Amino acid sequence: MNVTSYLKLLPPHLRKKTAAMVSLGVLRRLLDLLGLATLLPIIIVIVDPSSVEGESLMATLFDFVGIDNLAGFGVALGAFALLILPLKSILTIWLSNIQNKYLLSIYRYYSRRLYNYYHSKGPLFIRRTFSSQLAFHINGACYGFATNIIGTIINAASDLFMTLLLTWFVIWVAPSASLMLFAAMIPVLIIYFAGVKNKIKYLVKDAYD
Repeated sequence: MNVTSYLKLLPPHLRKKTAAMVSLGVLRRLLDLLGLATLLPIIIVIVDPSSVEGESLMATLFDFVGIDNLAGFGVALGAFALLILPLKSILTIWLSNIQNKYLLSIYRYYSRRLYNYYHSKGPLFIRRTFSSQLAFHINGACYGFATNIIGTIINAASDLFMTLLLTWFVIWVAPSASLMLFAAMIPVLIIYFAGVKNKIKYLVKDAYD
């Protein structure tokens, strides 16, 4: 089954929320980039104090802050990071919680439907079927579908959007570097599609059949 087939299995009220969940995934990744961006100036100043001189980006930031000495500039960067990083972590946890509640709502929906289906087949069917098999279908299979399949699709869509965004940024900043990056990624993609993708599909199919 492809991605569209899996999404069509979702009820309409849950399928409509997939785009919003992808957007939340993109926001989480942007917050991770923001956290990295707050630490990079500190690392650059520690490794190369002379970076605040000349016409570099760090020199522009140094002039913008308006602090004359390097130590005060470093303290200002550290204070800004201490302000941003906890806020970033709180927002990331909050967005993750929303996504997890969405995935659990998918699990709850299918688990209840499957439970009602088995219950409607009567006591004789339940007696003839292993209780561990019924429990796995009602709990494990439904939970795996929600987290391992739908969750993976949402994360993959968010990663794809971020990859396209970063690719556009790299092409805009350094076209030659982007060409070298693409050339380095081609062998990895060939190895993935040739040897890994089909094996993963087989393992997932074998686990849930």
